[in-house]
Amino acid sequence: MTDQSAIRSTSVLERIVLDEFATLADSGRTPVQAPTLVGQCRGRLETFDDVVGSRCSEADVVRCCRSLADRGLLTTVELSEKSAVGMGRPAYELAFDPAVLREVVEEDERLQARELDALAP
Repeated sequence: MTDQSAIRSTSVLERIVLDEFATLADSGRTPVQAPTLVGQCRGRLETFDDVVGSRCSEADVVRCCRSLADRGLLTTVELSEKSAVGMGRPAYELAFDPAVLREVVEEDERLQARELDALAP
């Protein structure tokens, strides 16, 4: 079981990536490769004008997933599909129950304020 302190020590982008994995896990759509998350993460991160590097590239998400996997927050899954050059990109899934992440995200005022602003008409 993942300690909430490990989740709390993540950056804004890392927390957004984890939240996207939790959303996909809730609907049974994991494991996924990092590039799958770029659009959703980019859209959410762009609301953070005050965050250094608030632009999100595919490379940012890939690095983020690798870092989260190194820290035990994501599990790496090798898919059977290989690229045209014989290399495979790893897929990832949460290494813990999404409910643990939801508790931390609900407490994160940075994310809650932005999410509410994005929903406003």
